[in-house]
Parts: sequence; C-alpha cells; structure tokens
Amino acid sequence: MCFWVDDNGGAWLGLTTQKARKPHRCGDCNREIVPGEMYTRASFVNDGRATSVPSCSQCFRTRKLIEAHELAEGCRAYEASPPWGGDDVREWLADRGLRYDAEDDALVSRE
Repeated sequence: MCFWVDDNGGAWLGLTTQKARKPHRCGDCNREIVPGEMYTRASFVNDGRATSVPSCSQCFRTRKLIEAHELAEGCRAYEASPPWGGDDVREWLADRGLRYDAEDDALVSRE
C-alpha cells in the first residue's frame, strides 16, 4: 500500500532535528516531547500556510522503517512516506499487526 498525499500544490520545506526547549506534542503518537529530548520537525507549506509537525525520535525512526518497507514493496519515493501528523503511522502498523521495537530497532509482530 503506497501512500498518496494530495498536497493541493503544497511545498516541502524539509526536516530539522533539534533538542526541545519547551514541551511539544508528537504529531504521530501524541506523546509529549519534553524539554531536552531530541525530536524531528517536518516543515511544509500547504494551502498557502507554513506548517510544521514535530515527531518524537521513536515515531521518526518508525517512519523511516515504514519508508524502507514501502520502497522494497515497489512504491516510488514520494509514495513511501506516511503523511505527517494524524493517524497514518499508527494505522499502518495496526493494519499489519506490527509495532516498533526500540531494542531491536525494527518493526516486529505485536504477538
């Protein structure tokens, strides 16, 4: 299942990895990113407005593993990444019965 994002002519601005100076909410899992924690922020323009979505390090790593899986399944690069923010990462994992295992740095079965 490749992802398709209708961005209404939006523009991708990039990713930055930084240390939180204040609390943020992860756009994928809704967990609080606490001050001092490293996180990644995706920035883009959509509908004429600049937007950015923070992602905790665990969700960002999960995204990278999902992208690798989707590329291996034949998706093109722009189709391999889940949209930023929302439930797409959680739904993708749930649909496949997977979870991220930080110790093994891998997607593993929930069983």
